[in-house]
Amino acid sequence: MNERTYRVEGLDCADCAVKIERAVKKLPGAVEVKVAYATGTLTVRGELDERALQAAVEPLGYRIKAPEPEAKAPPWYRSPKGRSFLVAAGLLVAAFAA
Repeated sequence: MNERTYRVEGLDCADCAVKIERAVKKLPGAVEVKVAYATGTLTVRGELDERALQAAVEPLGYRIKAPEPEAKAPPWYRSPKGRSFLVAAGLLVAAFAA
């Protein structure tokens, strides 16, 4: 069972969130459905087809979009602090070796 979160476009009120929640709960395969008005997100647990989900929400006047993936953070040694640490460690090793 997977959990997916979508952004809901055009969500203006808490009543709208309840309408979307009710419509999606009727879909086969929906185990748990939560619409957060404050964040404009729809979280669905279960085995749902994304097209069926879109078809349930669009007649209500809303669109859902999968959130864009967050950018990966660079490895620690590529950050400014990481580079400073590596330089300091290298200088320390060189000082003890001399």
